[in-house]
Amino acid sequence: MREEKGLREEILGWLTHSVRHEPMGAFPGDPSRRLFEDPILGVAHGGDPLFREFRRLIGKFHRVPLEILEEAFPGESFGEERIRVICYVLPIPRATREGNRHRKDLPHPEWMLTKIHGEAFNEWLRAELVGFISSKGYRAVAPVLHPSFLQFPLLSGDITSNWSERHACFVAGLGTFGLSRGLITQAGVAVRLGTVVTDMPLPPTPRKYTSPHEYCLFLSRQDCGLCMERCPAGAITSRGQDKRKCQEYQVKALKIQGPKLGLGSKITGMHLSCGLCQCGVPCEEGPPMGSGPNSMR
Repeated sequence: MREEKGLREEILGWLTHSVRHEPMGAFPGDPSRRLFEDPILGVAHGGDPLFREFRRLIGKFHRVPLEILEEAFPGESFGEERIRVICYVLPIPRATREGNRHRKDLPHPEWMLTKIHGEAFNEWLRAELVGFISSKGYRAVAPVLHPSFLQFPLLSGDITSNWSERHACFVAGLGTFGLSRGLITQAGVAVRLGTVVTDMPLPPTPRKYTSPHEYCLFLSRQDCGLCMERCPAGAITSRGQDKRKCQEYQVKALKIQGPKLGLGSKITGMHLSCGLCQCGVPCEEGPPMGSGPNSMR
């Protein structure tokens, strides 16, 4: 157990150092400012029954950690008891959130830059974390960077994928889901997430909540719902978030703001951003007061 805790501290230390000091993690044009605050680390057991439950809730296409590791390392045998899913939260800094908090129509340019450059940094972070774990003699793969990762529309019009980092982070005890589909973590809903599947022996993080919506005031108590008012696209209703409507609005916002950010007409999924529903709401920087027995707010 001491060795497992030591490995966990190594992973957290590496992530924290990268977020604080890696040049890619600096805010564009201001090396003294970081894209993210210190990360929060969680670990899910690869054999947790929730991963198989996601096949029913999300779709039969959703993969379990064992499949992902076996696809990345064909010919090798892994038992579920050995597999872990490393999950991390990258909190968006207060200064960036404050700019978006006062917007009603278009996202603040600093928020958009954080999303664009932050996701590029997050892709680097996932890949480098895989390399760091491999240097320790263990197998590792970042599911969203592997060629088998797929995103596609459903017949219902919804948009989904065969691996959900939000759901993996939920299993790892890092947060619960909100009405806007974001994960409300101890750092709030204004975050980015990352996951790596590995056979490194790490102690799983306990889940301190009992409901998948425990930290959302609307879904747990029929209170709040401010994210509905904050959404300029009308994509959030009492039934949840319309992903297609949300993305259509983000494309529109990027076409308006993009040239000012030096993007020209180039638009990719990495560039899409808004986040108005994540700022100026009770869950912006942590679980709202009264949302659950383990809230720190």
